[in-house]
Amino acid sequence: MVDLSRDDSGMQPDPVELVEQPARRLIRLPDGVVAALLALLSGFVYVMTLAPGVVAGNSAEYQFVPYILSITHSTGYPLYTLLGKLFTFVPLGSIAYRMNLFSAVAAAVAVALVYLLTRQLTRCQMFAAAAALIFAFGASFWGAALIAEVHALNVVFVALDVWLLLHWQTRQKQLAGSAVAWRELRWFALAYGLSLTHHRITLLLAPAFALFILLTLAARPKGVAAGSARQEQTGRAGWLQVMLTVLCVLLPLLLYAYIPLRGQYYLAQSDPSVTEIYKNRVPEAILRGTVTAHYRQNWEGFLNLVTGRDYAVDVGIDSWEQLGDRLAVWLATLLEQFTAVGVLLSAIGVLVLIARDWRRAMLFVVGYLSVTVFAIVYVGHGQIWYYFMPAYVFLVGFMGVAFDAIWRLLENRRTAEDDEPVSPKPYCLYAILCLFLPLAMLHNNWPIVALNDYHIDQDRAEDVLSQDLEAGAVLIGPWDIVSAVRYYQYAEGVRPDLVVIHADPAYSSGQKIIEQCITLNRPLYLLGPTPLAAELARAAREWVTVTPLPYLGVAVAGEPLTEFGGKFALVTGNVQPNPVYIDSDSGAAIHVQVLWKALSAIDRDYKTFIHLIGHDGRGIAQVDESPASVYYPTSRWQSGQMFRGDYWLVLPPDTPVGTYLLQLGLYDDEGERLAVSSVDMDSDVVELGYIDVVSENS
Repeated sequence: MVDLSRDDSGMQPDPVELVEQPARRLIRLPDGVVAALLALLSGFVYVMTLAPGVVAGNSAEYQFVPYILSITHSTGYPLYTLLGKLFTFVPLGSIAYRMNLFSAVAAAVAVALVYLLTRQLTRCQMFAAAAALIFAFGASFWGAALIAEVHALNVVFVALDVWLLLHWQTRQKQLAGSAVAWRELRWFALAYGLSLTHHRITLLLAPAFALFILLTLAARPKGVAAGSARQEQTGRAGWLQVMLTVLCVLLPLLLYAYIPLRGQYYLAQSDPSVTEIYKNRVPEAILRGTVTAHYRQNWEGFLNLVTGRDYAVDVGIDSWEQLGDRLAVWLATLLEQFTAVGVLLSAIGVLVLIARDWRRAMLFVVGYLSVTVFAIVYVGHGQIWYYFMPAYVFLVGFMGVAFDAIWRLLENRRTAEDDEPVSPKPYCLYAILCLFLPLAMLHNNWPIVALNDYHIDQDRAEDVLSQDLEAGAVLIGPWDIVSAVRYYQYAEGVRPDLVVIHADPAYSSGQKIIEQCITLNRPLYLLGPTPLAAELARAAREWVTVTPLPYLGVAVAGEPLTEFGGKFALVTGNVQPNPVYIDSDSGAAIHVQVLWKALSAIDRDYKTFIHLIGHDGRGIAQVDESPASVYYPTSRWQSGQMFRGDYWLVLPPDTPVGTYLLQLGLYDDEGERLAVSSVDMDSDVVELGYIDVVSENS
């Protein structure tokens, strides 16, 4: 019977074994060549599906921070920033594309390293390659390879650390007596120190790494007798080697000096016209986003940033129900990443690796659990799948072991039945079968994760920056919009005069900015996504609502269209498009833009209603919203101030063609409508005109 516990992993086959087993007489390439080929293959797939430009959120921040060498959010990521700066010099595409390309290259390197570490666990290159490709084409990791993010590089370091540890153990077994392979161990220490300058999650792997090192050292043969002069000398030399190894871990941490050095540079820049927006309480660099709000130029601020202390509130489980929900997310993400077949292979690999080399099994099991448990309890992060990815490095190692173990079982059975060596043919068939899973994942995940046609965030940012905004205007809005606009400011040099602030007007910080800008008579705009489905927004070429608070543009000459209750004047009302073309799949959208003027101080909050009425008097579409912004209700309007309201009516695809009447009015919190103040009208609505709805094919 075949011995599944035999550990010949990572070793070249014996010449005699090659003769006895024709299944291994296939062409063998050096492992470095195979790793390079896998990197090229996966890298080609990543580049083909790469996001072509800016991607909002943290990715947009990662796209401009390396270019201007500023400071990103916790934990600072100095190594990523400096390596990313090198990629900004690549003469391909925009800065955003180059930073996306950085992730693709890092992910391809990670695939190569995953192959190399899995090769340490298996006797066959094909099995290790199949495991690496399963990792490469998993949805989570593939997605992280397509945008500017820190996670692909994080996986590079996790895979590098594990590979170097396994290589050190192989070398350690070759030494006689109690000698230690210090050179190989120091290479690991240096790599681990560099990984700590990138992502703090590698700190969670320290127990697994330390345990593996101690278990491997404990397995050495006994050295010289205790108390001898040679042992005393060896002991002193050993402590020196330990200190040098620890130094290799600590030296890379000097890269964190980048943060106070660049922080001082940016925080020293202070324009009073900008800092007064927040009453001189927040530095200009933080308001503009060139320095993260998590940082302050002191020791406490430095520790707050590099330790991610602000995110500590997001770690923990509040109830058993929440724990169940998080475990469900973990399981769903795992199955989505590897399918049930991959999970089953991992389980088989765990058992086999325990039998072969329980020390390596401990490294992989403890490493996987350390990262996974943290990801499960990190309840505050929306993109939790990114935090599972380092753990997947260990899972694919188990898969490689499972592929190898299953083949050994089949190989031994055929030899026993036929009393003949195994021919290459069944081996090739089995290898193809092993490759079926990654090829199926490639086919299924390509349309899901591909971002080569992704332009939404670029459209949003360009929509904002194409507006006729005053010099030095203040823009506040959500992170997904603000980050993309900032990219164009800092990386592309578009409207750097604008002060674009990430703030939520629903909270006190956003409200303070609104009040201060109005007090200073500073042009202020609220940003928000257009309340339309992507198809309708694309058809209307309207991606972002840009709401002035208040409207400071040129006043419209002449009399207003009408007045409401002596409180509001309807200055202008524009409707676009007209006619409206109905799409049979997505319908259509009508944009109504209204300019209001407060005729007096208003003592209550009102809402605007807009109805689209058919010839039979039935409503086809309607909208009820605050006249300008829910974050600045009418009870705060002052006499003489003007405000602009943007409203969208969505028409369903089955809207009959014809002519419809558009009506507008105002009502208070109790539902009572304001009467139209006109000598020739006795109504509570104003007719904005007729809208022709026609078929798109007409």
